[in-house]
Amino acid sequence: MILFSIIVPIYNVEDYIKQCVDSILEQSFMDFELILVDDGSKDNSGKICDEYSLKDKRVKVIHQSNGGASKARNRGLREAEGKYVYFIDSDDYLTHREVFEKIRNTILNNKNVDIIKVKQIAFKNQSETFYEVYDYKDITTINGLNGVDAMLNLCENGHMVVSVYSYFIKRQMLVDNEIYFIEGIYSEDIDWTPKVFMVATKVATLDEFVYCRRQNRPGQVTYKANLKRDLDCAKIIDTWYKQKESLTVFKSKKNADYFWDYLSNIYVGLVSNQYLYKGVESEQRIKELSKYAYMLKYLDSGKYKKFNIIYKVLGFKTYVLIVSYIKKLYRGSH
Repeated sequence: MILFSIIVPIYNVEDYIKQCVDSILEQSFMDFELILVDDGSKDNSGKICDEYSLKDKRVKVIHQSNGGASKARNRGLREAEGKYVYFIDSDDYLTHREVFEKIRNTILNNKNVDIIKVKQIAFKNQSETFYEVYDYKDITTINGLNGVDAMLNLCENGHMVVSVYSYFIKRQMLVDNEIYFIEGIYSEDIDWTPKVFMVATKVATLDEFVYCRRQNRPGQVTYKANLKRDLDCAKIIDTWYKQKESLTVFKSKKNADYFWDYLSNIYVGLVSNQYLYKGVESEQRIKELSKYAYMLKYLDSGKYKKFNIIYKVLGFKTYVLIVSYIKKLYRGSH
């Protein structure tokens, strides 16, 4: 069995795909397959994928009608044959040639490990300035823990990241537990990643930056107004909260509170993007997000906790406008 299956969903990224694929194929450790899932691209992305498959037998190309990142990832996962899977976005890339070699060594040094957590950096498109996406501090404290304890540790210390490219994951664990991405929605990793942690028996880390995210490129949905994306995110968090009383994986209420606090911080981050919206759409967004305002009562950490008094006294709309203004000022200074 090959060690790694690298899965890359692809859609209209002809200007970036070569940097992504080259960073994978140039790895010094070569025991992997690369699955490129062309999700109905309208540019030359699909053609570029085919060209790679002709040059390198490790490259497998799948062409499908457009169905979104979740559908493409699920297709890749079902076709994968490696012991571990790793998902990479097609406009991003690996930071150096030794990534897979170091992950292999981490696996050898951590028998029966299910998840290996890595770190990511980012840069704004057309910029040469790199910066840390998250304040990782010391992630090695989760080494050897089971998935639930590791996730709670990360939530408690502000290190929890749901982005799929933060983890190398044992494929059979995903298949046996039928953990696939919800199709047809945005922010699917907010649902998927906690499920992965909840079934893992052992977690390890590679405490270095191995993944580079490209931000603010033309056509990227993450950093512009998208009401469906925002409501999908809120609905996913709401689904987790509806399971609050029935989840039995947490050892105590205190442990569980770290997880709910983490989800509430995601919700507040979502609310704080209100400045991206104008007019009728802005009013509609506030109305829709107000349905989930109950999440604020579980907020127990983070920079926005102190603003909860505004919500209690002046209401949800005023709260949204204030935290959104703060977020806008922050974005403008970075």
